[in-house]
Amino acid sequence: MYFRYGLKYLGFTALISVPMTLFTVNLNIFGIFFGTLLIMPLALTLNTGTLLFFKEIRED
Repeated sequence: MYFRYGLKYLGFTALISVPMTLFTVNLNIFGIFFGTLLIMPLALTLNTGTLLFFKEIRED
């Protein structure tokens, strides 16, 4: 269960990380601004999902 969640999380973040890095680096200040706006909700969703995952494990 932990391993599967970790693999999915790693795969998803790796998939998102490369294009977002290229986007933010190549567009200078505009890339940083829009990259931040795009990543903030995604980061919040991933953090919430992780907390709910560990809460569910703790309840079992």
